Parts: sequence; C-alpha cells; structure tokens
Amino acid sequence: MNEKRLSGWDDFLDEISKNHNAATSEFMYRGQSSESWSLQSTLERKTEYKEYLSELYLNECLRISTQIESVTGKKWVLPTFEELQKEIKTINDDPPWVRLPMLDFLVYLRHYGYPSPLLDWTESPFIAAYFAYIGSEKENPAVYIFRKRNSRSQLDHEPIVTIQDRFLSTDKRHVLQKTRFTIATRYDEESRKIFFSEHALALENIGELTKLILPVKDRKPALAYLSDHCLNHFSLFGSEDSLIQSIAFQIFDLK
Repeated sequence: MNEKRLSGWDDFLDEISKNHNAATSEFMYRGQSSESWSLQSTLERKTEYKEYLSELYLNECLRISTQIESVTGKKWVLPTFEELQKEIKTINDDPPWVRLPMLDFLVYLRHYGYPSPLLDWTESPFIAAYFAYIGSEKENPAVYIFRKRNSRSQLDHEPIVTIQDRFLSTDKRHVLQKTRFTIATRYDEESRKIFFSEHALALENIGELTKLILPVKDRKPALAYLSDHCLNHFSLFGSEDSLIQSIAFQIFDLK
C-alpha cells in the first residue's frame, strides 16, 4: 500500500486532481476517522474469526428475513432455502469471483447495523473526505483510494476482493452517497467452499491501494469547503435528523 501524509487540505485536492486526470481504471474511495484504523468490514470487527464461512452467513441472513419483513412491512425477492443452497453451490463451483445472492437484502442489513462482509466505498473522493473529517476532532483521518486493475489474475489460495453490482434497490443513502461495496473472500480448494476473509490482505491482490493521511488541523476548512459544495449530512442521508444535524453544524462548528 502506498501511504502519503498530507500537509493540508490543498494537498488533498491536488492528489484527487491527479486521480481524476487518469483516464484508465475505476477509482473508489473510503474515508475513516482515524489513520490508525485498518480497512475492515463490520463482520470482521464483530467476530473473532479471521475467516467466516460464506454459506453459513447467507443461511443466517435468510433465516432472519421473515422476522424483519414481519416487523418492517418491507418485502424482498428472496430465494427459498433450497434455492439458496443451489446458488451457493454454483458460487462455490466458480471461484474466486463471488456474486453475492440476496444482495439488496444484504445491503439493507449492512445499512441498519447488522454485521456484514460488505465494505462500503464511494465513487466520490469528496464524500470520502467528508466522512473522514466529520468524525475526527483529535486524530488525523484518512482517505483510502482503491484502483482496480483491468486484468483478472487467478490467485489460488489467496484472499481477493470482488466489487459487487452497483445497481441495487435499497436505502436512498446508497444513491446519495454514490456507494459501492466490496467483499473479501478466499476459496478453500480442499473443502470447495468460500470464506469471507480480511480486506486488508485481499485488496492489493486485484488493485492498487493508496492511503492519504489528512491533517486534523484542517478539519474546519475542509468541512467548510465541502459544505460550500453542498456536501453535508442532509445531502448524504436525506433524513430529518440529518437535516437538524447539518443546521447545527453550520451554526456551532463552522463559525
């Protein structure tokens, strides 16, 4: 991983300008409130296991779906248990490029706090910078830049990252935040099963990863810049509580 410690907000703008001038490959960005945090999904943080059997996780999600649908009144097009087992077998027989079934439902669970193998990114470096700075008042935050290689080299026994489909029917914040998701997986040839693995190990197997460390001293000018460009909690979440939070931030933090 290429790591760069920036001296100011203007340095970040310069770095992003370089990326946007690159004509090849796609970029994704992730903002984190502390430079000391590693890249981990909420499932990685929640469990003590470095790997989690993918079919176990998917079966658990399908099992809880009826309870969630009953309480919320929401409905998803979900497979039966038998259909899910067939799809899991198809995935296990076609490693390592994993296509998650029930992705709309899995993203819904991720949005509302259920531990998930999905790591969320954004297509906007400025949204990533907002999330990096908004939660950081004492520590230097960081923005990760991931650039996927065009080639797909087969990596036996090594964890890899797969970018999931962007076109989902889910919470509106997915659209507002230009969200993309990745999963890290490892295929075990002996058992012919796929395990959710560690993102930190897998990302550089299929792309280039850069970590920009932002100075916390520039938190206020950075957030003021982003606010002037209509990036705030309300524009990114679109809810009543995010509206009040955005107004309060303008009055108490940016003055």
